Amino acid sequence: GKMEWIDKHFPDLLTKLICGKDKFRCASKNSILIDDSAKKVEAFREYGGHAFHWPNDLRLLDGDEDVDEVIEKLKEEIKEYKKD
Repeated sequence: GKMEWIDKHFPDLLTKLICGKDKFRCASKNSILIDDSAKKVEAFREYGGHAFHWPNDLRLLDGDEDVDEVIEKLKEEIKEYKKD
């Protein structure tokens, strides 16, 4: 699931991962949310966190989004957040 994917692509982040329903409660200038819910991404940003809107599974499966390109965009955004 999610933990295995994160461990494969972002192993350094695994120890800093928090899973839960009200994700906005963890928002801060030092936190990033990766989620396919635009509503949760927006709330997280409103509470001061960084957020990346991950495409939903159907967009990836239908080929509307290329997963490798999305991962590269995510990596670039994480680099930018680390500069803050």
